[in-house]
Amino acid sequence: MYDPQFNELVSITSDDLLNMDNDAVLFVIGVLIDLSCDYNNRAGLQRAYEFIKELRLRELTSTQRAILDYFEANY
Repeated sequence: MYDPQFNELVSITSDDLLNMDNDAVLFVIGVLIDLSCDYNNRAGLQRAYEFIKELRLRELTSTQRAILDYFEANY
């Protein structure tokens, strides 16, 4: 499949996440889940779940935690 946005999101590394603020990581997770579902791509969903686990280790606001919980529930 060739979708530049999807391919870019899947290729994000843990080191890349370290350079992103919480809201940016939440955006990446949300878009990656949406595109993975659209394309029925299990690898993309797995990658999104890895990002969820990494973001859970950070200090999050209550709003950010609620959004993360929502994304995880839709994973």
